[in-house]
Amino acid sequence: MPKWWVITPEYGTVVAVLDDGTGPEEFGRDVVEVEAPTRREALVLGLRKLRLQRSRWIWNQEADRRNPFNGLEATRDD
Repeated sequence: MPKWWVITPEYGTVVAVLDDGTGPEEFGRDVVEVEAPTRREALVLGLRKLRLQRSRWIWNQEADRRNPFNGLEATRDD
C-alpha cells in the first residue's frame, strides 16, 4: 500500500516570553505519515492521526468552526 505524507498549512504560535504573555511567533507545519490506497483516504487517515497528536492547526480550525480538510495536503512518499 502506498505511503503518504499529510501536511498542514504553515501556522504560527506565540511563544510567551514576557509576563504579559507576548513574545516571538514560531512558524511550523504538522506532518504525519499514513498508508492508504488513495489520496482521499490518506487525507482522512492523516486528519485522524493529527487529531490524536493534538495538532495545534487542527485544533485552531475546529475551534473557529472551519473545515479541517481545507488546506491539508497529501503527497506520496515514493
